[in-house]
Amino acid sequence: MGSFEEGKSPYGIYDMAGNAWEWVFDWYDHDYYRKGAKKNPIGPAKGEGKVVRGGSWLYVPEFLRSAHRFDAQPTNRLFGYGFRCAKTP
Repeated sequence: MGSFEEGKSPYGIYDMAGNAWEWVFDWYDHDYYRKGAKKNPIGPAKGEGKVVRGGSWLYVPEFLRSAHRFDAQPTNRLFGYGFRCAKTP
């Protein structure tokens, strides 16, 4: 982890894509970015699926970006899903 100094994010975070799909706090809405807050959108207040991001080594390269997102049922436990612990700075 943290092997590629030039690949870290502007926030100094390493390895944001390719390891596992990461569950995030947000509920999923396909069109939320068109109608939600422009800065740090947190997603809708409720929904059917949660957002997963980042792609997994098991999927096609087009999905291996932290900006790529899709929805999954919060009860899913699938190979390639994971999470990242984070805190507010």
